This record gives sequence, structure tokens and C-alpha cells, in this order.
Amino acid sequence: DRSLATTKSNKKENRKKKELTVMEALRTGTFWKLWFCIFLSVSAGMNTISVYSTFGGSANKKLTDSYLSSIGVFGNVVNGLGRPFWGILQDRLGTKTPFVSLVLAQTIIMVFYSHLVSYRLVYALATHTVFFCLGGNFVLAPGACGQLFGIISGPKIFAALWSAFALAAIVGSSINRVLSSFLGYTAVFDLMGILSLVSGGLIMS
Repeated sequence: DRSLATTKSNKKENRKKKELTVMEALRTGTFWKLWFCIFLSVSAGMNTISVYSTFGGSANKKLTDSYLSSIGVFGNVVNGLGRPFWGILQDRLGTKTPFVSLVLAQTIIMVFYSHLVSYRLVYALATHTVFFCLGGNFVLAPGACGQLFGIISGPKIFAALWSAFALAAIVGSSINRVLSSFLGYTAVFDLMGILSLVSGGLIMS
């Protein structure tokens, strides 16, 4: 059947167009847009999970060390258990919608985070949301590589994209140490919210 043959031919042609080597991908604007999206979003998440305990304990004396530790323990559970949710969402909706939802949620949390510390339960839920969103980055990024660069080349290109996670881990935890003494925690969290928002704008462009 000619139409069937044409369809198969088009699929093969599309796969060939999508499959890129790592070096070819590094020369595309698509890769670097994705790289900066991940870097900005993960920087905000890494900053928060690295300082939530110190900030919480200093801002609200009712938040005991044991309570803050329990937030971190359960946050890691939320991070892990939430990853299948992000994977299912990406399979059904693609990458853009889940990622925009992630960064919008993260932006809202960042803007109000320093005010939520006054409320024990709300602060815990807000922190767990950040853990949840951080886990989403680790799921959506490799899936995005497969969708953008092909299922064969995608995993190889994700290895290069991993540098965004590595640098974000350094930058995210360092920003607070450098800026909090000058600007205060609220300004730092607001900055993290802006970075998240810019990340969402990039993925929408």
C-alpha cells in the first residue's frame, strides 16, 4: 500500500532529522535553551533545600531541629515518590506544560516562602513542594532530550545537559551564602522566584 509506505518513509525521515550527535546538539539553540531552563529552575530548588533548615530555625524559634530534620526526611520521600507523577504527566502532555506548571508552582512558593515560615505546617508543605518540583526537573530533562533530539541520541545528549544540574547545585547553594548577608533571606528567595519565572519563559519561547 502506497500510503502506508509513505507513512513509514516519513517516520524514518523524521527520526533521521531528529537524531543528532552530542556535538551537533551543542551547536543548537534548542540545547542551550533547555540547558538554561534546567539551570535556572534547579538553582532555585537547590538553594531552598540547602537553607530551609537554617532559615527556618533562625526565623521561627518554634521550628525545632527535630521538626526541621523531619521536613527534610519527608521532603526526600516526596522528591522520590513524585517522580513517577512527572513522568506520567510528560508522557501524556509532552514537556512544555508540565515544566511550566513546575516553575510556576516554584515561583509562587519562592515569593511567599519567607512569610510562610511563621506557620509550621504551611512551611513544611511549601518546602515539600520545592522538593517535589526539584524531582520533576530530574524527570522532565531526560524526557525532553528524547523528544527534542531523538530516542537514540537523547540519552547521550542528556549526559551533556547534566552539567546544568551540576552547576546549579553549586550556584544554588552558593547564592544564599553570598547574598543573604547583604540582601537578607527574603530578597534571595524573591530572586529564586525570578529565576524560576525566567526558566518558564524560556521554555515557552
